Amino acid sequence: MDLLTTSTSALVSQVGGRHLTFQFTNAQQKLLQHPYGQMFILYAMFYISTRSLILAAVLIVLYLILINVLLNEKHPFNIFSRNWLKKEGFLDENTPSRSNLYKSNISKLES
Repeated sequence: MDLLTTSTSALVSQVGGRHLTFQFTNAQQKLLQHPYGQMFILYAMFYISTRSLILAAVLIVLYLILINVLLNEKHPFNIFSRNWLKKEGFLDENTPSRSNLYKSNISKLES
């Protein structure tokens, strides 16, 4: 019965969320577009789904690491291959590799 209730509520929220329109003031829109406002909403969503403050905080940290580090093509620790990023046009062909940057910086320090 619990599975039926959960599935039904998820379906209703997915279908209903697409057809609801809210009239927000300019200040409300600005708050909702601010990164901290979005993190608060995401934290609330994680808390509602897990019913645990600590687990919701852990999920927020994992989300931030995933989005801002691992899946961010500009971060040095991203998981994308450099060749794929160049092929898809996310990196400039003239961008030097990390090893070339390291070598040039070392040679500048030595001279």
